[in-house]
Amino acid sequence: QDGSKRFKSRIVLKGYVMVPGVDYMESFSLVATDTTVRTAIAMALYRQNQEWTIEMIDIEAAFFNAELESDRPVYAEWPEGMVELGFITEEEKKEFCIKLTRAMYGGVDVPRLFMKTLCKYLTKEMKMIQSLVDPCLYYWKSKVDEVILMAVVHVDDVLLIGRKTKIEKFKLEIQKKFNISDLGRLKTILASYGMNGKLIKMVKTTLWVV
Repeated sequence: QDGSKRFKSRIVLKGYVMVPGVDYMESFSLVATDTTVRTAIAMALYRQNQEWTIEMIDIEAAFFNAELESDRPVYAEWPEGMVELGFITEEEKKEFCIKLTRAMYGGVDVPRLFMKTLCKYLTKEMKMIQSLVDPCLYYWKSKVDEVILMAVVHVDDVLLIGRKTKIEKFKLEIQKKFNISDLGRLKTILASYGMNGKLIKMVKTTLWVV
């Protein structure tokens, strides 16, 4: 608000030197399909009379929460400048390296590891059901087998569709494991263009109605 700029810096791994089949086996980051997003928005529209809404949260520093695989330890060189700043000696730099206990940004397979960690928490701790059609869609069901909340995951962003009370319950539960930024009601969303741009027009109209 005062016009000042904020800069962030982060130490990352040199993922470009990681060897496929040696340092990692798979590399991918799950994102929800456009069909899943449109279906979730349509569900909120259909249940407007039941006070359904759409909100968004962001998982802060998501990849730092990824759990490393026990059978595949990760080692890293000392960051540049550690000797000059006096944290280690030149001999220690040559003789030792860093063994990671948590994931870091830059690792080729870190997005996959984060998704495994998030999926484990949502399904085991929060008792959500993972969709068999889209692995980025999770939902809660009521005792009468009715969907009462949908969570659509796009890397570290989560779209929440349901009643306000259920959405707030989800936020409280997920904060036991992850730090989140509450982005409030969804106002805009990125999507692929459909025929003649109709998809973008449809999404914008939907968000305005909700």
